[in-house]
Amino acid sequence: MFQVFVDPTIQRLIDATPGFMPRAEGTYLFDLAISCPGSSDHPLVEVGTYCGKSTLYLASAAKIRASTVISIDHHNGSEENYPPFPYFDQRLTHPTSHDLDTLKNFRETVRLSNLSDYIIAVVGDSNQYVKYFPKDTASFVFIDGGHSAVQTWTDFIDWSPKLIHGGVLAIHDVFEDPSQGGRPPFEIVNALRHSKTFKELVQVGSLAAFKRET
Repeated sequence: MFQVFVDPTIQRLIDATPGFMPRAEGTYLFDLAISCPGSSDHPLVEVGTYCGKSTLYLASAAKIRASTVISIDHHNGSEENYPPFPYFDQRLTHPTSHDLDTLKNFRETVRLSNLSDYIIAVVGDSNQYVKYFPKDTASFVFIDGGHSAVQTWTDFIDWSPKLIHGGVLAIHDVFEDPSQGGRPPFEIVNALRHSKTFKELVQVGSLAAFKRET
């Protein structure tokens, strides 16, 4: 079986898009989304869009799968996107409110990609939207929203049951060393390693992945 790669034009756009996903992790995200089970009726789900860097990896996979990626974000950032944290980007703040506002950048990223047919953007709180999303529907769920303990665990508890049997759950910013990042994603991954519901797949960088077994 031959390997499928991200289109070089899309990759250049991804590289130029603000965000926090190294290429090796993005390529793995793409590979996971390509290989997960399900049909065009089983979308990919992304919790946490930011400016669309990871969205383009997933949309590229969705195009090949003749499916869609549903990307959910309120686009006002999380606590780690504001001062004094190092992930604050002044360029992405609203000129009047001074709040983070990544929606404009995301829309431009999608426009330039020509992948809009494969992206459904949900602008709002994922914890509200999930109430209307049926169980056993998504072939792939990528959790990369707010990294506080409450938000990360809520996203996991809300979205993991939405996966079909054999579906893939990916979690970003998983660091064993506390000096490299927040603890909640690592704590969830550590819990999953002792779960009978999920089987651990390869971890690439800070991107961990699990397959739903039951």
